[in-house]
Amino acid sequence: EFKLVPRLKFQIYTTPIKNLQAWTEDDFWEFINVEGSANLPLSAAGRQVANGSQQALSGEFFINFGAWTEQMTAVVTRANENATHPDYPDNAPENVEQNYVDLMDAWVIDENRGWMPYGD
Repeated sequence: EFKLVPRLKFQIYTTPIKNLQAWTEDDFWEFINVEGSANLPLSAAGRQVANGSQQALSGEFFINFGAWTEQMTAVVTRANENATHPDYPDNAPENVEQNYVDLMDAWVIDENRGWMPYGD
């Protein structure tokens, strides 16, 4: 059974890439908690670490060990009263329905069927 949870305001954004000069557990938890705004209990790390706003609804975290310097970034979502990031919209654009119709009608190439509407 599903429960519908209203999200009148919603934001999704990508954090800036953070270069880590030295890969440490403290760097990891600081990024998760501060830049990622993770809504985790303070005990999640098993010890005292930097704490952030805890406003994220969810987050996907990415670590690149193949770069010259280790890097981290995240895709963070915030909802309702926590959708307060000043640089990102918190609702759908006015023309969202027409944008969806236009996308479904756009032509794309399927490697097996050739040209076809995206919505097929």
